[in-house]
Amino acid sequence: MEWRLLSLNDHDTLVEWWTKNRFTPLGLDDLPMVDGQLEGLMVSHEGVDICAGFIINTTIKNGAMIEYPVANFDVKDRELRKSALNFLIKALTEICKQMGKTYVFMSLKHPSLKQRLVDCGFVEGSIGTTEMIIQL
Repeated sequence: MEWRLLSLNDHDTLVEWWTKNRFTPLGLDDLPMVDGQLEGLMVSHEGVDICAGFIINTTIKNGAMIEYPVANFDVKDRELRKSALNFLIKALTEICKQMGKTYVFMSLKHPSLKQRLVDCGFVEGSIGTTEMIIQL
């Protein structure tokens, strides 16, 4: 398994994956970027892109977020997807560590994604929370 930095050219693929996974696709203006470069990784295996995710470098000096993970809906091998997601989470957290972050957090709903995070050493910070948002 290998990873590469996401590029703007990956956006169409991500939109397709989010749509097939019943997640509202995000526009480029809604994704973390620095100097026109998406702040995320694409994981592939044997030339097939399997999953992707993003780092949100917060204004909290020691913290960062991992967000918007998505898997290629057309890859039906569940074990391969699990392995790829674990690989992605570990790679994203390692990058955060190299950025000087001392903790990484993620907000999520999907139970199998929760298990991927547990597999990678994350612990549950809160239960039963509700996220609120207002569009300005």
